[in-house]
Amino acid sequence: FPTPNRSGFPNFVNQQPLVRNDHQFIVRVDHALSSKDQLFGRYLFGQSDIKDTTLAYTTLPNFGDTVYYRGQNIALNWTHT
Repeated sequence: FPTPNRSGFPNFVNQQPLVRNDHQFIVRVDHALSSKDQLFGRYLFGQSDIKDTTLAYTTLPNFGDTVYYRGQNIALNWTHT
């Protein structure tokens, strides 16, 4: 175990950096098909990889977990007047 670096309990504290990689983009298209018809489309994408030492519920160095998140959303709309 690591040597204590503070008094009391828990008596070892370590701060590790939070490493995060994010990738996101949005695409949107608006198009007038005619004077009475409008078309709209949108696509969203997001992805994150987060390395966090606090997710393992320990203060020991080099422990932790990586969380992978990926979200996508699509929307389409056709308006006829």
